[in-house]
Amino acid sequence: MLTGDKVETARTIGFSCNLLQEGMIIHNVLEKDVEKIRIDLDTALVQMAEDQANFKTIKRGIIVSGDALVTLMPVPELAKKLNDVANSCEAVLCCRVSPKQKKDIVELVKKNVTHVKTLAIGDGANDVNMITEAHIGVGIRGVEGQQAARASDYAVGEFKSLRRLIFLYGRESYRRNSVLVLYSFYKNVVLVMPQFWYAIIFVNMSGVTLYHAYLYQLINVVYTSIPIMLYAIFDRDATDDELEFSPQYYFPGTKKLYFNTMIFWQWFTFGCLQSVIIVMCCSLLTMQPQVDGIYPGFWSFGVLVFTMTILIPSLRILTFSYSYSFMNIFVLTMSFLLFVLSFLILSSWASNEHYQLFSE
Repeated sequence: MLTGDKVETARTIGFSCNLLQEGMIIHNVLEKDVEKIRIDLDTALVQMAEDQANFKTIKRGIIVSGDALVTLMPVPELAKKLNDVANSCEAVLCCRVSPKQKKDIVELVKKNVTHVKTLAIGDGANDVNMITEAHIGVGIRGVEGQQAARASDYAVGEFKSLRRLIFLYGRESYRRNSVLVLYSFYKNVVLVMPQFWYAIIFVNMSGVTLYHAYLYQLINVVYTSIPIMLYAIFDRDATDDELEFSPQYYFPGTKKLYFNTMIFWQWFTFGCLQSVIIVMCCSLLTMQPQVDGIYPGFWSFGVLVFTMTILIPSLRILTFSYSYSFMNIFVLTMSFLLFVLSFLILSSWASNEHYQLFSE
């Protein structure tokens, strides 16, 4: 907690909100003298090391004054020790700190604890520096004005809304956006890779395109965009109360289980395998002669492959969705029917062989 209140007031607030608890060992770094600060920090580190060596679990907190921060922050050694002590404490209170010192504390954590994301919450103009420095800033609208809310990434009306923001909207935003990004890469891999395999296997890298330009330009705009957008907005894997009051739903985010390098390459590899299967299956189908003994043409093969690159990724949305509704099915169906309709319109043009497949 970073506050401009004096030490006694901050300590009282800490105990009243249960940030500080009875029985907790509290270390005080309140002096301006460098040597006194070094002794206080070293003493805390020694005690923590002894607790760890003896397998003791003791809750500790630290209270740091603004005067002490003025002295220790310019000294890298002391700043590093403060960060080490703070990481081992249950609670950290910095009192009588200026807006710049609030920013410096957040920057210290970002620099030394690189595996975490910082969250800064404030309600006044003196919190703006801290909010903008943190990875995520939350501003609270209130009697202190709107400066913090305007400078923040997210704004709430009351502090109690923070729980719902993090555990419900934050968690669901992370989960659904992770799938949205992965699906976007997967969908485009399934679209592009068949042309790569076709160029290698059938046309000796001659550069002949497998898809028609009009259809190719519409796939990401019209045929496959809306279903995944609906998923990213409306999909729910649990109720609001379960998400807000069940911590186990939040753990996948802290452990990066929904989006990481391994998962990305799994989706990428799956898209490549599907593209190979699409090309091989479509080639086997078009190698069979028609009733009149004539083999389907080049454009027939391309249209069949293109149809599969739309149909298969669209159906895949159903496999990872947790909630289904009439709107989901309707949009998936209409997206595919739009492709059929646009192809019928193109086929009515007598410009080349590609447009006359349906007329035949």
